[in-house]
Amino acid sequence: MPKFIIKSQEFDITMNDIEENMRNIEPQKRPRNMYMVKINGKFFPLKQPIIAATGLSMMEVTMLDAYLIMEKLGYCIQFQR
Repeated sequence: MPKFIIKSQEFDITMNDIEENMRNIEPQKRPRNMYMVKINGKFFPLKQPIIAATGLSMMEVTMLDAYLIMEKLGYCIQFQR
């Protein structure tokens, strides 16, 4: 199981964890989101799935944390304007 460290805390997160957590969650509507990830047929802002999986706040998860974790889990990160 992949282990990730965010803000000195260790988290075990899998692709299945992400997909289960996001199943009944709607994507946040944010006008300046440029990096998105497709999960269960919906596009989410890159940080939203990590926040849902860890319980951390938006301020505690950096865009780089989210990018590296989602990429390592095998997600295709898309740039959207």
